Amino acid sequence: MNKQTMTIYALVDIAAPDHYRYVGQAKNIETRMQSHRTDTANSLKTQWLKDINYEFTYEVLEMCVPERARERERRWIILLIKQGNHLTNELL
Repeated sequence: MNKQTMTIYALVDIAAPDHYRYVGQAKNIETRMQSHRTDTANSLKTQWLKDINYEFTYEVLEMCVPERARERERRWIILLIKQGNHLTNELL
């Protein structure tokens, strides 16, 4: 992956892979996935991850330049909510 590329991704429960639960962005997707496994923040996302015993995977939604990452992440959040996904994202 190019250093100038950001990954917009969605977290999904392995047991329910058709339901997106969190949208994020990362420079290094593997490092970001590890950080989700060790996150101790008091958030809906962390509670969901605990509830599913951290048995999640991710789907790459798109790649973009860093300058557009926040905008693209927001657009995916809006789109996936409109499609009926119950995301754990805090409002951006």
